Amino acid sequence: MRNWIFLLIVFIFALFQTTILDYLKIFGVKPNLFLISIVLAGIYFEWRWALFISLFSGILGDILGINRFGINTLIFALLCFLVIQLNKKLSLDNYFLSSIVTFICALLYAALTWLISLYLNNFIPPSVFLRIAFFETLYTSIIFIILQRCYHCVGDSNHRLIL
Repeated sequence: MRNWIFLLIVFIFALFQTTILDYLKIFGVKPNLFLISIVLAGIYFEWRWALFISLFSGILGDILGINRFGINTLIFALLCFLVIQLNKKLSLDNYFLSSIVTFICALLYAALTWLISLYLNNFIPPSVFLRIAFFETLYTSIIFIILQRCYHCVGDSNHRLIL
């Protein structure tokens, strides 16, 4: 049941990503709520469900975004797989450690989308890319900490949602 609730949360994140967050931009960038959802899924869900959430988030990101279709789906699945593997080695329940993982995932996302856009002949100057990547990564990590604390407030000691 909590899996379906989290899918609803991802859908709400999609609505926020495309509507409300446009008014909350800092230096022209907004946090990537889809990336936050896949990191949370990679930490708190079993691997099959986490990959399903990452694919769902990627498809929503591709439908609602400006990139070519499939880029977000591929990158989100890869990043979720990396978070799942890292969660097996380390306990990512720590706020500080999970926010560092989110920061790294956001940097990887930005770098991969930039490399793919270069490959597809959509040149973005490195100075613009670095500014956008840094602020978006920092903004995403800060929002991740807030949302992770909200997730813990709603959940019980096993980090399961209470219905």
